[in-house]
Amino acid sequence: MFFYPDLMVDKITNINGGILSGLGVKNILLDIDDTISPNDGTAISSDTLNWVGMLKEKSYKIALISNNSEDRAEYFAKILGTPYVYKAMKPLPFGINKCMRLISAKRDNTVLIGDQIFTDVVGARLCKIKSILVEPLNKEGGFFLKFKRLLEGRIRCSCRQR
Repeated sequence: MFFYPDLMVDKITNINGGILSGLGVKNILLDIDDTISPNDGTAISSDTLNWVGMLKEKSYKIALISNNSEDRAEYFAKILGTPYVYKAMKPLPFGINKCMRLISAKRDNTVLIGDQIFTDVVGARLCKIKSILVEPLNKEGGFFLKFKRLLEGRIRCSCRQR
């Protein structure tokens, strides 16, 4: 189904090399807000830092992708030592394709990891790449985000039952 990710996990650190290899993944497009850091903060957990380091040691190519500002994306990219795309306009393909070009990624071995169905999963589907949906780090947010999370809740339940 169009809104279903290829995989759902509680948090990104539950995604290991075996899972990625099983999906045929060598390239990772990683969302920022509520995936690696709460959308209202600048902290990254040591578990997440170690997870990114482990993947880089295993030769996975990683790039950050965000609908947020350049300052925010650049901040996290410097910490993680990765390229980035900001104001990506997910789910539209433009930013996702640009991010893939940054790391010379091919569609058949790339995954987009994020916390939102209507931006991350749908964007991956439109670009014909794999997607992994994580639980958001922060369930709060403005009215629009809360509304989207309410709609996504039904889809998440359906995905879990599958």
